[in-house]
Amino acid sequence: MAALLEVDDEPDCPICGKYFAHPLFDGKCSRCNNNKGIATAPLVWYSQEFQMQLSAYVGQHTIGESSTYYKALKFHIERNNLEIAMEIVKEMTAQNLWITAKMGKRFLRNMGRDTAKKSYLICYLILDWWNMTRDGFNSFELCYFGNYGEGGSQHVKSIPPVKIGGWNLKAIKRVWESIDKRGA
Repeated sequence: MAALLEVDDEPDCPICGKYFAHPLFDGKCSRCNNNKGIATAPLVWYSQEFQMQLSAYVGQHTIGESSTYYKALKFHIERNNLEIAMEIVKEMTAQNLWITAKMGKRFLRNMGRDTAKKSYLICYLILDWWNMTRDGFNSFELCYFGNYGEGGSQHVKSIPPVKIGGWNLKAIKRVWESIDKRGA
């Protein structure tokens, strides 16, 4: 139920500012009040402001090619020293530092051997998973880490963005053990 006014007022929702607030919706519009009632506004994460905040968050929490982490990770990935790379990843994530999908593609396809173990580690590190596409990532990487390659930041509904599949380093370590047992 959208709040309707009989006068030509400006929308006054304190969250989106596009629609009318109403006491029925805790002083917000129906959309911003967790969609209790008839939806009257586009979802917040489609807004340009949310997309700008998301982009800024990614920029603040991803490493650059000039960073020590990048150089160390590159060195060990190129030499297939994945156990040491795992330690670098632990330190990075403890500081809430990640990589972009573009950087992940370079680590996966242009550095070292292309292995499933490397894919798990590198894809776990990708913060902007919605930028993982079929061009550069294989099917299992897209399935487990990239929302099936559907792309689009409109799939992100929070800042910080929730990681696909709930992966963590312990789970990746268990997968690595399974891969080692199979001899893959």
